[in-house]
Amino acid sequence: MNVSMWMIAQALKKYDCTVDIKEGSPCIRGVRFLAQQDFISPDMVYIGASNDFYGDRSTQGVFCCCRGDNLYITGEYQQDVFNDILSMLDRYSRWEFDSLACITSGQDLQALLDCSKNLPAMYLAVVERGGRVCSSCHTAGPEPAAFYDTGNGTYLCLDALEKIRIRASRKEAFYIPELSMYCRDLYDGPHRIGMLLLKSEEIIYPECMLQLASQISAQINRWISMHPDREELLLNANILQPLLIEQPEPACMEDFRCYLHQAGWKPFIRKILYLIQPGTDSSKKRAERRLREALPQAIVTDSVKGIVVLADLNLCPKQLLDRTLHEMQSYWNCRYGESYPFTRLDELYVCFRQAELALHSSCCENGTHTPELLEYFCELVRMRTTADLYH
Repeated sequence: MNVSMWMIAQALKKYDCTVDIKEGSPCIRGVRFLAQQDFISPDMVYIGASNDFYGDRSTQGVFCCCRGDNLYITGEYQQDVFNDILSMLDRYSRWEFDSLACITSGQDLQALLDCSKNLPAMYLAVVERGGRVCSSCHTAGPEPAAFYDTGNGTYLCLDALEKIRIRASRKEAFYIPELSMYCRDLYDGPHRIGMLLLKSEEIIYPECMLQLASQISAQINRWISMHPDREELLLNANILQPLLIEQPEPACMEDFRCYLHQAGWKPFIRKILYLIQPGTDSSKKRAERRLREALPQAIVTDSVKGIVVLADLNLCPKQLLDRTLHEMQSYWNCRYGESYPFTRLDELYVCFRQAELALHSSCCENGTHTPELLEYFCELVRMRTTADLYH
């Protein structure tokens, strides 16, 4: 792994160090003592006394130089500085090796974050775009105050999520001063699916944190590309399943309302629900993956009755939904049923039943409705009225 002069300055912070860094790009792969006969390699940091570089014997100290970036350390610590830089390069290389081994061996996201024990002490969290913490690792200090535990998982508080959204959808790492945290968006192709958050009391150079965020996020993006069925970063599909019953638990419904709010869904915007059945079991996973790629703002979950898609029509226009589902019909011989648009979340079960009935039934040629459709309308009346007697 290549490192930068900012990372080296961080590793040498225990010394009395003067920093003069103009470029500071991560281009360094090794360290050498400066010798007169040496060819100066642009990917090495060179260490020597002041007279080795400038012929000035009046200044006592250690110089570290690379591509015009300089560190000056007061005192005669050449061997110590050399060993500290060598140890830092070894730690970063070990992190890169462990991360790649973790990715190629098929381990989960948590195992990948745990490799950060070789990096400077910090708090790391991968957060999907709805605010749920998928995985986290902290090697020093408590969990930041911006996170809270609901009992069903850890979430980024709504105020913090809004501050990130203002600056989100960038291709580079950025700092959030209100949270004293660094952020790097995570992408699956063109779609932003989450973010990496970092906080450290140990790292004193902001440029070092920004570069670390980019390096770590690159490994996470590599993990994402090799694990298309990743459960950790999917929009929290499992939270929908307990609501697809006639009388869901109130706590589950409240968690779901909170989750949708954090994910940017407005309470009274129209929603729609689909139930999709691929032609074969073997095509189900591929169809589910395609739906997640094409509809990144929707919630896609697997159920015993088929693939369930819940979409906010403000975030997922109906034209996009129709086009995607017609494509599913063509490529995977899928059948699907859709609900009428609705706004209230307590109608989820009724809309699920409607989509299920639409999937399995249709209108007769003479225009009369099947008994299954009549059953749905009766259920809709019972849900929306307070009458004591139905006939």
